[in-house]
Amino acid sequence: MNAFMAAVHQLNRDKGLDLILHTPGGDIAATEALVKYLWVMFEKDIRVIVPQLAMSAGTMIACAAKEIVLGKQSSLGPIDPQIGGVPAQGVLDEFQMAVESIKSDPACTPLWQQIV
Repeated sequence: MNAFMAAVHQLNRDKGLDLILHTPGGDIAATEALVKYLWVMFEKDIRVIVPQLAMSAGTMIACAAKEIVLGKQSSLGPIDPQIGGVPAQGVLDEFQMAVESIKSDPACTPLWQQIV
């Protein structure tokens, strides 16, 4: 990311930024830092061009742009937040399963304590 920021820092900011984005996704903290940096550098004058795909964090970067350019074969994917490498929705679903299981059978509480 530092190399990207160093390269962007040298660009003419008066013309905005055309960012070609092709990514399977990435870290949310890096995404947030990148978007904030680009917003400051280009005063939110950013156009994202997605030639093929932008998934998860890539979708968030694209949605932070002033304009998104897609072709016939382009796609934006779902945003899939992760907690320790596990899909966040899966964590929420399992927690709900634990709540329901404990309500119906309080004796299983020690088992769920280990899992949760």
